Amino acid sequence: MGHPPQWRTNETWATRLFGGGGYDQSGGDGALNDLWKYSAGQWTYMSGSQLSLQPSSYGPLGNISAQSLPGGCAGNMRWIDKTGRLWAYCENEND
Repeated sequence: MGHPPQWRTNETWATRLFGGGGYDQSGGDGALNDLWKYSAGQWTYMSGSQLSLQPSSYGPLGNISAQSLPGGCAGNMRWIDKTGRLWAYCENEND
């Protein structure tokens, strides 16, 4: 995986790209939940599924876990609060 899949739409912030509606690594069309980083002219896959239409995976409310993963998002909103935390809202989550 040396580059993101082919998107119809995407959401970007700084040097990161998360989800969007498009085509996954196997050619399936749908909402994506992959996270990519762009740096020094190179795309680096960071996290998420290589397949579209994936459901969310969350643990108990209030427990932070590296295994938590948002579902596929065809569109989202995000913002950074006054303390520097990133918040995201997903329009088309596959749950």
